[in-house]
Amino acid sequence: MITLLIIGLIILFFSGAPLFAVMLAATAIGALALPRDMTAEFGGPLLTTYGMGTKDEGIVFATIPLFIYSGYMMAAAKTADRLVRFSNAMLGWMPGGLAIVTIFACAVFTIFTGASGVTIVALGALVMPALIKQNYPEKFALGLVTGTGSVGLLFPPAIPLFVFGTVYGLNNDLKKKWDWDTERFLGAGLIPGLVLIGCLSVVAIAAAIYYKVPRQKFSFRELVRSGVVALPELILPFAIIIALVSGLASVPQVAGLTVVYLMILEMGVYRDIKPKTLWNIGTESLALVGTIFLVIYASSAFTNLLITAEIPQDLVKWTTAHVDSKIVFLLMLNLLLLAGGMMMDIFSAIIIVLPLVAGVADHYDVNPYHLGVIFLLNLEIGYLTPPVGLNLFIASFKFQKPVVEVTRATLPFIGAMLVALMLVTYIPALTWVPPPKRDSGVATLVALSSEAYLRTRTVGEIDVPGCRKVTKDFCATWDNMTDEANCYQAFIDVTACGEDTSCIKAATNSHSEDLGCDSGASLKEIVLPSGHKLRKLKIDEKGAEVEICEVCGKDGACAPIADDEGDHTNSEGCIELFGDIIDCTAKDSEAKVKECQDEKTEEFLEVYAEDILGVAGDGDGDDELDGGVEENEDQQDAGAEAGDQQGVDTGSGTGSGSGAAAPADELKLPNGKTIKPADCAKFEEDYDQEACAQLFTSVADCRKKADATCETEALATYVEDFGE
Repeated sequence: MITLLIIGLIILFFSGAPLFAVMLAATAIGALALPRDMTAEFGGPLLTTYGMGTKDEGIVFATIPLFIYSGYMMAAAKTADRLVRFSNAMLGWMPGGLAIVTIFACAVFTIFTGASGVTIVALGALVMPALIKQNYPEKFALGLVTGTGSVGLLFPPAIPLFVFGTVYGLNNDLKKKWDWDTERFLGAGLIPGLVLIGCLSVVAIAAAIYYKVPRQKFSFRELVRSGVVALPELILPFAIIIALVSGLASVPQVAGLTVVYLMILEMGVYRDIKPKTLWNIGTESLALVGTIFLVIYASSAFTNLLITAEIPQDLVKWTTAHVDSKIVFLLMLNLLLLAGGMMMDIFSAIIIVLPLVAGVADHYDVNPYHLGVIFLLNLEIGYLTPPVGLNLFIASFKFQKPVVEVTRATLPFIGAMLVALMLVTYIPALTWVPPPKRDSGVATLVALSSEAYLRTRTVGEIDVPGCRKVTKDFCATWDNMTDEANCYQAFIDVTACGEDTSCIKAATNSHSEDLGCDSGASLKEIVLPSGHKLRKLKIDEKGAEVEICEVCGKDGACAPIADDEGDHTNSEGCIELFGDIIDCTAKDSEAKVKECQDEKTEEFLEVYAEDILGVAGDGDGDDELDGGVEENEDQQDAGAEAGDQQGVDTGSGTGSGSGAAAPADELKLPNGKTIKPADCAKFEEDYDQEACAQLFTSVADCRKKADATCETEALATYVEDFGE
């Protein structure tokens, strides 16, 4: 059934069904295919989508309609005429002056419209006749207008920058690891964008010299006249870049001011736009806004499902098994993105491809800011890549030329853009990222006001299922002002729910990470009635981090759940059990929680009892494993108290015995090798012998505290330091 649904979905995609509908359908099908029930698997993506409108992403989304509206206002006015006149007066005396003017004018237009098709249509009719009149060959003029239609996408506030930043931020692990900030990413493409313009300008100058294009005489008077007229619009992109890079204003502030500024300028000063025209501009721009929003929101649900199904991790495994070099990976990435840009528009390509390659790029230690620039530059070139590059067809329709002729005309410019791509890809230093903004005095005042409100008006603590009770004091432990504000918002949202338990649970779940609880990793250990313990741990397998389960017997000895060949497939059922146990905590009463947990545990043991007994080696029979999950309440309270003090421990402290654990007779290291106490004497150096003996002591202490993470770290540290 699932196979037929997937085939039907593929047919719909290639038959032209809306992308957002295809992604939502894929999310629903994926939720059906995953092991847990539909509600649990589909609920996570929906919560992610909800969070995009209520967290930091919502602030970014508020700016997209404003910048698009600004671009459409400039397209409706005579901005192109003024920019071309001034640029020609300033650069027309140079070899290839008018061609370079065309490149800069296209860049400015694309910055605001975010769509190269609009640039070709708006500027093509203006610059094509001028280029031909100045004795540029028609073929060169056609290739220039078509090839430079997308060169502004690396400069802020181009819309693809916001879309990439939002989609990358959906992966919370990568977002935290690299301290990802969409506002900082807006400045990352400045130098690469100038490199691209420089490469295209070289082609323009060489063509002007080759075709012996006459230069126009420099006129200071014309430069001043055209400069005075164009200056109010010309300074706008530079003012935006300076404001964002320097931190003088936030992105929403810049977006709002840009719209107000252009309205006053185009309606009051230039008078190119009449009040009634604003309605048409709004209709056209909001059509694009709606398309972008629908696709991004559907993408957030689809990305959540991909992460839940561990598709990116599987791609990391495959890639690392076949590609050993970062250089080769970047080359393969460029080829993939060029193909993607050829087949899809830039927004669809970002939303579909980025969630799949972000984890792989992270494995090869590719900085995400650098990755973003590579991504967008490839997609710019993809607009021109034959046989189905979007700009080729737009130019063919606009100038009534065959697509083949347009393709041939753009080849020199594609070559220049590929040179720029190689420079940007293999010289990471070209991607300069602005430093993080310091929290302003206003932000601090808002935080203090929120704290005062919280102390008197909101609930005192929130009980996060599967984690711990979190008090308001915890919010002050966040280092980042945004995280602290989100934590405070959790208390406000829970308070607003009143006595509605379903509302409280939904608000708590949506803010679990803000409260220091990662719901997918909060439960560290399950104790079965027989005394066996199930623990989650992460190991390094073929260069990729893999989550598996280990089972600990009554004697304290632990071993990963795996077959004789070391395959950890059987761990999947154990990992699923942890998710099921956490889901059970959302039930209405403790009795229902216990009943749910017992049921899930029994289902697990019916399938995996032999695996547990076989690994632990000390079971007395399947009957001893039957039953539910036991919890040691004293230790659970102790774990919660420790979590409140440190603000980072998300462990639930579920089920653990007391007393000293017996020293292990044998330890299995993360590299797959085993070591016994007797092996310590085989080392020649006293230091190595002492380190080996200390490892067994450390592991015994970890087991005494029933701390699986402690034991895993001790083993990993030993392997890292000694290799054996």
